Amino acid sequence: MDPSEVAFDNPPVRRVELSVYFKQIQGFQVSHLSRLREQWRGDYPNSAELPPVRPVNRSGEETQLLPIGSAWPLPYIVWSTEDEERAVGIQNDRFVISWRFSEQSEKYPGFAILSAELEQRLSELKSVVRNETGVELEILGSECGYLNELPETPANKLLVGVATKWTVDGADGPDIPATYSGIRMHLCNDPALRECVLDLALDLDDDGPFLSITSAFDLPDEPQGETLGLGGLRHAHDRLIETFLDFTSAEMHEEWGRRT
Repeated sequence: MDPSEVAFDNPPVRRVELSVYFKQIQGFQVSHLSRLREQWRGDYPNSAELPPVRPVNRSGEETQLLPIGSAWPLPYIVWSTEDEERAVGIQNDRFVISWRFSEQSEKYPGFAILSAELEQRLSELKSVVRNETGVELEILGSECGYLNELPETPANKLLVGVATKWTVDGADGPDIPATYSGIRMHLCNDPALRECVLDLALDLDDDGPFLSITSAFDLPDEPQGETLGLGGLRHAHDRLIETFLDFTSAEMHEEWGRRT
């Protein structure tokens, strides 16, 4: 099965966040992004500057929060649409683009369309960084995260089903009268997979059941001829889809109208 070919008539996706990580740029400043701000103002009129997010450190190497000496770090800059359904985020180690989907808004169009938009916006960022600083972005890796709304299911059945990849039916067990229930899993336990970061979370509360999966990929030192565009984002996404299919049931797939 090719994960990229999996499709649903009514996908349960409610939020997608795609990120590309790059090596910190010495001397990168907010003013360098003024041209990009004007270029994207029509699509993303809202703006905000937030405290910088802690740098990613998956390889065991020390990371540096401040890019140069005693300079204040570049904030986490967010530009969003009027309805805040779509947003882009920029920091001195990452570029993030996110979407929200609901029954009242557009339906999730598929990874190919979203990754193409990410690629276009990232290309525009690269051009601005090159012109303003003379530096080429050095891509280090990528990450994708999906939030999926699951069908209303008794808590005992859902918790047991996800925990066992739906090989055990927990419907006969006692119901769980809890205001919140959940499961957290870190699914990469192979020491040979240095770049492996794959996390799953199931949350059940008053808003309903949601399954969150995050998959990240660090570019290897020697790509060995592989095509790993966007920091290996396709690789990270394929692993995410495989995990999603493993931890959701055939009944759910049928309800969502799985085509492949």
